Amino acid sequence: MYTGSIPIVEALLTRDPQVINMQFDRVGTPLIVACHSRQSFEFLKFLLEAGADPNQDPECAAFPLVIVAAFYNDPAVIDLLVQHGARLEESGALATAAGFGNEPMLRHLLDRGARLDPIHASPLHAAIRAGHRGVKAGHVAVVRILLQHGVDPNAANSSGTTPIEFANQLRAQGKDMLNMMDVLMGEQDAVNK
Repeated sequence: MYTGSIPIVEALLTRDPQVINMQFDRVGTPLIVACHSRQSFEFLKFLLEAGADPNQDPECAAFPLVIVAAFYNDPAVIDLLVQHGARLEESGALATAAGFGNEPMLRHLLDRGARLDPIHASPLHAAIRAGHRGVKAGHVAVVRILLQHGVDPNAANSSGTTPIEFANQLRAQGKDMLNMMDVLMGEQDAVNK
């Protein structure tokens, strides 16, 4: 699976068709392994057409959609997974794309109808958490995108913390959150008007 060799996988499937959804290397199914190793669109398509389940509950790894949201830049890969039955809702893909600062995937997930989940895995909290590691990673832009799509900077997560409070906590720990705070406070002012 790590090589992306279609002939090798075809040979394995000829011997045992169940291989397509078996767990490998404590990493996951062939589809999950392929996503982790950033295999080509064509290889992922081959696996899906061979019966790989994009929603199979992984024992050791994340769902393929989450991995793709983090590590791929081509939105066509999301479309491929969705066309083969991957569920956007409650997949964690939106929060993952936000947390990794993956702007193209975040935009595409939102355009595909992925809904924001401010209670459990808030994409805004994920972007802020990751944003303190470096504004260069695009997290301020990601926060702007999320705010433009209706994320409320005053909505608390399951811990009872709002994105603004979370950014303030990081700032109090010495993290550079100035740009992030400017974006969040500007949106808060707009919400409160």
